[in-house]
Amino acid sequence: MCVLELRNSDVDSAARWTRRLVDRETRETGLSTREAVSRVAKRVKSSPRRLLSLLYEAPKEVSTGLYRALARAVQRELRLEIEALEHEMASARAGLVEREASEMEEIAATISDLKERLGRK
Repeated sequence: MCVLELRNSDVDSAARWTRRLVDRETRETGLSTREAVSRVAKRVKSSPRRLLSLLYEAPKEVSTGLYRALARAVQRELRLEIEALEHEMASARAGLVEREASEMEEIAATISDLKERLGRK
């Protein structure tokens, strides 16, 4: 296993990405955290134990493969969120759904924020 010599901020990023992916999985599927960890682990080709370590411990290292897989998974998630919000805005502009001006501004701000975060990955 190739292990990166990571700064604390890199390990923290991997932990944040893991939390984000697991939280989204539980929200969307209604699964328990344990089941969501297993699903995310399969998606990033890792063991549930490694993800649990990132969630509940303070590891000093993360394998290169896991770090990159988590980054790709979060990038994919951000792209999907952006696409969904852009679709919602297009639907509102086409008159298919009603949205207040303030809601449209909030959606646009969220899209901008997500695009900025995607650029930092």
